[in-house]
Amino acid sequence: FITKFVNVGTSECTASIAPTSTTYQVEGGAGGASIGSGCTWYASSSAPWLTLTSDPLTNGVGSLNYTVAPSSSADPRTASIQVAGNLLQI
Repeated sequence: FITKFVNVGTSECTASIAPTSTTYQVEGGAGGASIGSGCTWYASSSAPWLTLTSDPLTNGVGSLNYTVAPSSSADPRTASIQVAGNLLQI
């Protein structure tokens, strides 16, 4: 569980994401994270095979859902979802 301060407009609030890391098999799958925040947050993915399936722009406490596409290789791959400066490593 990570907490980070972020500036939004003229007020300061905290945002957090849990879990901060997870793994998937070559088949991929669906997942989710809990976001704790007192402000508006935006989520983004660092890879085309990691797709956000819930609204990436939300205000306050919420959840974020995503899918991990199957891999065509057995080689490990990594990506992240960023929410208000916090990362979920996949």
